[in-house]
Amino acid sequence: MKKINNFLSEFAKANEDYETSNDYFLEQLSADNKKDPLVLLKDFYRFEKENNTILKGFNDWKKQLLEDNKNFWLNGGYWLKVKPQSYGSNLSPKEKLVELLIEEIGEPTQVFYVDIESDSYFACSYLEVLFISKEGVYLLSFQVHD
Repeated sequence: MKKINNFLSEFAKANEDYETSNDYFLEQLSADNKKDPLVLLKDFYRFEKENNTILKGFNDWKKQLLEDNKNFWLNGGYWLKVKPQSYGSNLSPKEKLVELLIEEIGEPTQVFYVDIESDSYFACSYLEVLFISKEGVYLLSFQVHD
């Protein structure tokens, strides 16, 4: 996962400003793709208080990611808007992200947007996407903190 996390880290740094810090990563929550994703998320984030975590499924995540620039989970390119100086791919950042995801986790069988409603601080702004593939359950996370 080093390759995709380096990509995400470089974009996190390039897209932060003097008042914020960004944390972007891909994490395998379990190698067992049969485990309950809500339990995995609760354990991963160590939620202390009760929260309402909702999974919203995507029918064609690649198409939605690459074609919808306003309403999809990458928010019009906000998370990947500024390219790091080291970015040398001919692919758009979104296309490169899809390529790296499939290279790392295989073709996902299910993809969910994770909506977290919590009484405690989570992040100023966030985007959490859960991927389930033959290789396991993965969390793609984009977080902004001030």
